[in-house]
Amino acid sequence: MDRLDADATADAVRVLRDLTDWELTPQGWERAEVFLDRIATALADADAYSLRRAVAGLESSGRIKALRIGSDDVGGIPPQVLERQMTLVHALVDAPADEPPEDGRAR
Repeated sequence: MDRLDADATADAVRVLRDLTDWELTPQGWERAEVFLDRIATALADADAYSLRRAVAGLESSGRIKALRIGSDDVGGIPPQVLERQMTLVHALVDAPADEPPEDGRAR
């Protein structure tokens, strides 16, 4: 596969842009970085399926279900994650994508 589809790319950009508003624990940010690595690999391989999976994983890692009692160790996006996020958004926006057919139906 040598091109990402427009829907997968748009979804990735949306989630990555939302990432800057997330509040996670340090472990949550580490988990998010794992998915950022997967997004980068999928982008480098132009693999839309892997991109969708990595984006879904990132999105689900941003949901904090519960914190330990007394834990307030939640914070905004760390600088290294923000830098990675900006690099990926830039790469995805510039990535060639398949154009949807004129009739709007999937190929």
